[in-house]
Amino acid sequence: MSRAHKIFISTHKRDSAFVYAVLEAQEGLVAYSTLPHVHHAQTRELELLVPESALADLDAVLKSLGAMVEILDQAPSRN
Repeated sequence: MSRAHKIFISTHKRDSAFVYAVLEAQEGLVAYSTLPHVHHAQTRELELLVPESALADLDAVLKSLGAMVEILDQAPSRN
């Protein structure tokens, strides 16, 4: 059985819909959730769940995505 990894990223609220669309277009590569945020926060933190076998593919997607929108420093881990 493949192990799933949690990866946390953060992006500006204005870019979040685009980030969601890109992640959804990767059919089966990654599952994501937007983490709770305070009202009017200007950033969105996302928790990504990715199988170990797909980590390299997700890394490539995030690098490409980072060339189009700003992916902020990785959000703190929430175990």
